[in-house]
Amino acid sequence: MKKQIDWNGIFRDRNMLPSIMFVNENVHVNCPFCGRKKFRLWPKAGNGNWICVCGTGRGLDLYSKLSGESVSEVLKQVRQGSFAAFSSGIHMAEPVIRTLTKEEIEKNAAKLSLMAKSSKHISPSDPVWRYLESRVCFLDVSQLCLKDVRFHPRLAHLHVNEESEKFVKTYHPAMLLVVRGANGPTTFHRIYLNGKGGKADVEIPKKLASGTELLKGHYVDVCSGTDETRTIAVGEGYETMATVAVAHGYQIKVRSYLNANELSRAQQISVDLYDRVIIYADHDRLCKQRNVRPGEYAARQLEAKLLQEGFSPSQIEVRLPKQEKTDWNDVWQHAANLLGNFLGKLAYRCYATKSDDPFNVIEEMVKEKTGV
Repeated sequence: MKKQIDWNGIFRDRNMLPSIMFVNENVHVNCPFCGRKKFRLWPKAGNGNWICVCGTGRGLDLYSKLSGESVSEVLKQVRQGSFAAFSSGIHMAEPVIRTLTKEEIEKNAAKLSLMAKSSKHISPSDPVWRYLESRVCFLDVSQLCLKDVRFHPRLAHLHVNEESEKFVKTYHPAMLLVVRGANGPTTFHRIYLNGKGGKADVEIPKKLASGTELLKGHYVDVCSGTDETRTIAVGEGYETMATVAVAHGYQIKVRSYLNANELSRAQQISVDLYDRVIIYADHDRLCKQRNVRPGEYAARQLEAKLLQEGFSPSQIEVRLPKQEKTDWNDVWQHAANLLGNFLGKLAYRCYATKSDDPFNVIEEMVKEKTGV
C-alpha cells in the first residue's frame, strides 16, 4: 500500500505556515496564490489540502508554491525519498465523502437557534439597515427579502492575536443572512458591523456559521422580483447582488452565492422555474498558479452546468465588468460618483430601449458624461 506524505507535518516542522493554523483549522491567513486573507487549511478534505475564495488544492500544490519549486521537482523529491520522515505510518486511504454526524447537526442547530432567538428582523433605525444603505447607492432596503436578513445586537467574534497567538473574543452588532440549500435554511452568514454604517474593525468581518448541512451551491435570497418574473440573476456577494437588484428595479429574482465555488455549483435554478439566467461575475485578477480568473471561471462552470440541466445557450448570459479587480457594485458606485442619482434616467432608458442590461445602459450614460 502506498504511503501518503504528511504535508501538514512538513508545513509545521519547516515553519512554512503560521503555527496557529495547526491549532485551529478556521484560522485564515494571506493566500499564497491570490493574496487575499481567505486562505486556510482544510484537513477534512485530506492531509495538506487547503481552501480559499480562489479555489482549493492539495498539499503538493501548496508545497510547490511555498518552496518556489515546480510540481515536477517536488514529485521528483518524493520519488527520491526526501520526505520519507513525513510518511511513516501514514497510508493512502479511500476517498471519503464528508458528511455531518448527527451530533454535529444537533450541536450546530442549537447554536443557530440561539443566534436566531438573540436577533430580530431589521428596521430603519438599526445598524444593518444603515449599513446596507451605505454600501449600495440608491438602495431601497424595504424591497429586499427582509425575512432572510436579521440584526444581532451583540454577536461574539473569535479571532487570533497574531503576536500572542491566543484567541480573543470581542462583541459587535452583526447582520445575519439566512443561507439556504435544497432543503431550506441551513445556516447564517455573519457580517460584523461597527454600528456606524460600516464593517467592524476586525480582521475577518464576514464569517459563515457552522450549519446543518455542508455547503453545496448554497445561497442567500436577495430580491424576490415580481410574481410574474421568470428571470433570475445570480452572482457572488450580498452587497453586489443587492446592487444588481436596484439596477433591475427589483423586477427580477436576485440571489447571492457565498463565494465563487458555491456559485459554480449553484442549486435551485431549474428550467421549470426560469426562462432566463443572468450570471453577474466578478472580474477578479488572474490567479497565475491556476491560470484562471476565479469569478469568471466559476460563472462559466455554472453556465456549463445549466446547459447540462436543460437550459439552452440563449437562456443564459454571463456578464463581466470591463475593468479588472472590480465587481458590479464598483461599477455602480463609479457611475453614481459621476452622474449623481441616475435611477430615473436609467429606468426610462431601459424601458425605451427594451434593454434588460441596465449596466450596459449605465456605460452609455457615463460615456455621454465623460466623452470617453
